[in-house]
This record gives sequence, structure tokens and C-alpha cells, in this order.
Amino acid sequence: MTDHRRSVRWIVIPLLLLSWGAFANDRPKGSFSFLLENDAVADTDGNYTGGISLTYESDNLDRYAPEHTLNRLTRWRRHLPGFQDDHRQRISIAGGAMAFTPADIREPIPNPDEPPYVGAFVIDTNLTSRDENDQHTYTLRMGWVGPSSRVGDLQEAIHDWMDDDKPRGWDHQVPDEPLINVGYAYTRRIAEGRLGGGLAWDVAPGVGVSAGNYFSGANVSIRARLGKNMTDNFGTTTVDSGVRGAHNVSEAPGSEWRYEVSVGVASMYIGHYLPLDGGLFKDGPDTDHKDVISVASFGVSIGKGNLQLDLLYNAWSETIDGTVPRSRYAGVNVTWFMDYQNDGA
Repeated sequence: MTDHRRSVRWIVIPLLLLSWGAFANDRPKGSFSFLLENDAVADTDGNYTGGISLTYESDNLDRYAPEHTLNRLTRWRRHLPGFQDDHRQRISIAGGAMAFTPADIREPIPNPDEPPYVGAFVIDTNLTSRDENDQHTYTLRMGWVGPSSRVGDLQEAIHDWMDDDKPRGWDHQVPDEPLINVGYAYTRRIAEGRLGGGLAWDVAPGVGVSAGNYFSGANVSIRARLGKNMTDNFGTTTVDSGVRGAHNVSEAPGSEWRYEVSVGVASMYIGHYLPLDGGLFKDGPDTDHKDVISVASFGVSIGKGNLQLDLLYNAWSETIDGTVPRSRYAGVNVTWFMDYQNDGA
């Protein structure tokens, strides 16, 4: 088995185990999402260059039997702030891989003033509780960064398949280190309304904090949507976010066509960010960067029945003083909803 194929199984195996537990004593419920992100749309490398993730999200946990695997694993969730009995509560797990590189990947010796080479595999577990307008999300991120993740081999294989420039500096990547991060995010829908022709809109700001050796800091965000037959969620996030959540859809996708456009902006205060600051436990490459970084996001979603397609574009503000290009990347997210039941929201 090649190195990059061996690495991919660290995404697939945990998701298969969780989904087996979710389906073992009940019919399939929830959703699967596959997200692919890449900076090829900007025709440049530098900072976040690409990532993939596969996510399983449960249905509302009160729709499973009390002794169901998912409820037995998360009994303690009711002690968390924001987890009221009358809220819709879900668990999700996402396995993902991320690659970060300097701007010029053709140089075998990376420029120390640019972002270092970073390859990481992560498993994100999210517990979410929400009512009509408020959502609380607790996140545990675990994983591995460094040569043992084999993300460098995976990127080289992808570039070879695309007949693109070969990244030559992975021998100088951030060294091996386990990853652990915890986070909390709160989102509230503060306004919504309807327009002519069946169009609807909403606005939802959010705040978040995170601590760990991947990302330590805080963030604020706001997102607005406009569409028809929109899914009842608080939006998607990128693979590399310090605090992330899943779709959190709370009603069954209808049989009619649905579509929406969204725009958002987020700002992060960075105490520690591994793709720029390097690891905490071993000496390795890092770079000076700005303490506050902002990200503008744009999205288009279209769906029908149990399938949905999201097209995403993200543009970062300047992270490093100088000539390093700003990070820009696009994403494609495909979601398959299984046996969701409409809760009348």
C-alpha cells in the first residue's frame, strides 16, 4: 500500500466505526458530507493550499432509543451549558487532511519569511445543541501533524496527477506532533424575513474560542443568506478552521428544488496557529504573522431531495507582512441526507 493510500484510511476508518455504531441498532439516520478545498482557483500556492474532509452527522439524538450507541456515548452532554432538554442535539465526526505550503513550492529550501510546510490529519468531533435561533457547538479536534501524517506524499501524488509543479520542500515541514484542541462556538440568528417569489433571508453572527496546539484564540463572525426553500442551518465552515461545525440541518430536505447564496466575514485573534507558528513541543519552522486575520466567504448552494451541493470561496486578509500572496481557495461540498425526519421547525 502506498503512503498516501495508507494515510487516507485514517480519515475513513474512524467514520466507518462511528457510522457502524450509529446504524447498529436502528435504521440509518443523519447525513454524510464530502468537502474538497483547493487554492487552484487562485493559481497560487501559499499558506492553506488544500484539504479534504468526510463528515458523518447524526439525526437529533432524542430520535434514537435511550440505549442507542450515540446516546450512551454522550450521556454527559446534558451537563454542558446550552444543552437544554428541549433543544435539538446532534453529534458529528469529521476526518480530514490539510496541507499548508510557502508561496513558491519549487524551492527545495523554503523561505523562512513565508508560511512553513505543514501536513496534518485531524478528527473533529462536534456536539451541537440548538433551538430555532440559537446554536451551541463544542468541538474536540485530535490528530497528527508532521511527516508521519504523509500529507506531503498525498500532495505530491495529487500534483503529479494534475501535471502541476512538484512541491520540493516537504523535507523541511513542521515535525511530528500529536494534535489536541478544544473549542466552543455560539451562533444566533438575529434577523430573518421573507421577500416576494418565495425568497427568504436571515442573518446570524457568532463568536468562538479555542485552545490547543492547533489553534488558540478567539473569533467573531457574521453570515447572511438569501434563497428559496433554504435548509435550516447555520452554514458550513472550512477544513482548516480552528473552531468548526457541521451542517446542523434541523428539518427534512423537501422534494422541491432549494437554493441559496451566502456571504460572511470572520476575524480571528491568534494566540497560536500551527500553520504559521509551528508546533509547541518540538523546534521547527515558523514565521512572524499578524495577530488578527480576517476571512471573507461566499457560497452558493443548490439541492433537491436528499442531495445538496455547496460551492464555497474564501479569501483571507494578509497574514504576513511582505510579498506573500493572500490565501484564496474554493471548496466543493456534497451532502447526502439519509432518513431525516421533519421536526416541524
